[in-house]
Amino acid sequence: MAKNRKRLQRALYEPGTDRHRLRLLIKRLRYGAQAYPRFKLLSKPQLTALIAAQSALGGWHDHLQWLACAQQQSDLQPLVSTWQAGLAQAEQLSEQKLRKLQRLFHGSSR
Repeated sequence: MAKNRKRLQRALYEPGTDRHRLRLLIKRLRYGAQAYPRFKLLSKPQLTALIAAQSALGGWHDHLQWLACAQQQSDLQPLVSTWQAGLAQAEQLSEQKLRKLQRLFHGSSR
């Protein structure tokens, strides 16, 4: 778990870190902490922030995948502008959630 935490802390501050990679790192740390609650690996605010960030990044990833599908399937073209707008909103939301994670995990060992 400590290794997953360190990886996430580093990735949060690396310029250009892939959002999908961040989502997977968040997921690993979150699920590990929830699987072993007696070890109190994360504070309540940290766990709450991980859940929110994972959700926001999941929304971003969904929109990205839908747009990729629309490139291959012409019947999805009418949805592209809606999905592009949703992608932009999801990017903004995920940035907010990631900034909160940076504040909560900056230099903390728990």
